[in-house]
Amino acid sequence: CTLFFLCTGAQADMALQLPHMFGDHMVLQRDKPVHVWGWARRGQTVSVSFGGQDKSATTSADGKWQVRLDAMEANATGQDLTVAAGGERLTFGDVLVGEVWLCGGQSNMEWRLRSSRDADVEIPSARYPAIRFMRIEPEGAPQPMDDFPAENGAGVWQPCTPETIGECSGVAYFFGQRLHRRLDVPVGLINAAWGGTMAQHWVTRETLETIPAARPFIEDYERKCRAWNDGGSEEGAAKRFAADLKRWEAVAATAKAEG
Repeated sequence: CTLFFLCTGAQADMALQLPHMFGDHMVLQRDKPVHVWGWARRGQTVSVSFGGQDKSATTSADGKWQVRLDAMEANATGQDLTVAAGGERLTFGDVLVGEVWLCGGQSNMEWRLRSSRDADVEIPSARYPAIRFMRIEPEGAPQPMDDFPAENGAGVWQPCTPETIGECSGVAYFFGQRLHRRLDVPVGLINAAWGGTMAQHWVTRETLETIPAARPFIEDYERKCRAWNDGGSEEGAAKRFAADLKRWEAVAATAKAEG
């Protein structure tokens, strides 16, 4: 996975950087310690300032660093979160503190508000400056990733306005709206839904391995992966792919010539 590579070995001597999870207009979780992490040049001291707190850490050999902000009460007043290392400085503005929810699942969660029932009524009235949302583009990986892409309008925090909310998950929006009204605190919604995914796609392999009923499926998956990579057997698809493709192309060309 190219992204995973860029976020590990190549980080040791790179400029100060944080994952796309951190950005302008974001919401930090209230009443719990908040971890802030990223990358910088190895051996550098990184300082993080927010809400009257100042924390620091030294980057490890692979360039990674992490600090932990103390638990904070909800705050609907936008503040700056500043990260500095050496002569570099990153500032994220209009940061709130409140409830942060990960909205995962299938297409029913992925379905955007602009395509939902009564969108022509809901979108014009969606003026909730303390509700923020982020949409993450589907990205598969065999191991947990350190970051995700920010492209095509995804991977960035956006305040809830009639101009932006149409791209938010409909289910997530109505949930966040009700939560905001009930608790009277800022709400951050992270939509990572992917249509058609199964429940096991949303848990780690380590978690699946603790479930006895899942072990036969994991073993079967590993066997098929070995067969794919090894080749030479009936299931050696990786090594047979080029030959199979040539046969298919020949059959397709013949069929096309025969009309």
